[in-house]
Amino acid sequence: MATLCASWRGVSGAHATVSRSAIHPIRMFLPSERCYPWVGEGAAHLEGFLEFTYEKWSGLGNDFILVESLPPGVAPESLCDSSRGLSADGLLLVTPPSDQPARLIIYNRDGSRPEMCGNGLRCVVRYLFEAGYDLREGVVTDIARHEVKSVQKDQVCVTVGTPRWWSATGSQAAAFEESFFYGVDVGNPHAIFFSPNPQIDLISLGERMQQDHRFPEGTNVHVVHEVGGILQIRHFERGVGVTQACGTGAAAAAWAAVQANRSQWPVRTHLPGGELIFDQTNEGFLLMTGSAERIGGGTLSLG
Repeated sequence: MATLCASWRGVSGAHATVSRSAIHPIRMFLPSERCYPWVGEGAAHLEGFLEFTYEKWSGLGNDFILVESLPPGVAPESLCDSSRGLSADGLLLVTPPSDQPARLIIYNRDGSRPEMCGNGLRCVVRYLFEAGYDLREGVVTDIARHEVKSVQKDQVCVTVGTPRWWSATGSQAAAFEESFFYGVDVGNPHAIFFSPNPQIDLISLGERMQQDHRFPEGTNVHVVHEVGGILQIRHFERGVGVTQACGTGAAAAAWAAVQANRSQWPVRTHLPGGELIFDQTNEGFLLMTGSAERIGGGTLSLG
């Protein structure tokens, strides 16, 4: 049987200019419990190995494997599992723009398909921008076409959609056990808990919320604690668990805070992984500004 191996090269400095042609990986072997048949586009034979190019990106500590093609038969979750692959919160499958806008398909760590991922979107925008692609038509995800407003060093500003109240909960705070939350739809579901207790057990809360009948496909869960006008947010993502950041979750929390008269635009949010700033256009679209950085890249090989 073939053995999975990988090469890796990190990039120092958040503002480094990335050139895919400048990647000179040093080969190292990673633990593998399974072998994966790398075939199709994006793979090439080299010295008896079948090699597949990837990059690794981070949006506020939300780490992703980024590829332009995924060979048939390869499970996305196998690449995100630290015991069998490269370890990440998700996988970003990118189709660069041609006669159509760029396309982004997102996979969670467990292989499920979220409708949207704000941190992943910013990473893809910067990846395509630095590769020289024209992004005037934006990036298309499962829920919408997202406009690219600006890319300045590691800071990316994009539209993340038009929030609305979750249909099963409406605009009022909904009861859950002894607490209350706001259900927000940003193309994917979010349960926003405004709590004076920042130490609430997020893992337990997030797992219990997955069983709530108002979210038949599960939900992302966020605990928000306001400090000095800044929303401090912790995240439990559906299909992933606790993460350092959730862009759409922060967007949902910012919008809910404004709707509930807890804040006003623009809204600063602080996540375990860093800061995101949100504003709203006259058309109702949310603008998200935050960092995205390349943290590595190389090849996966079978031989």
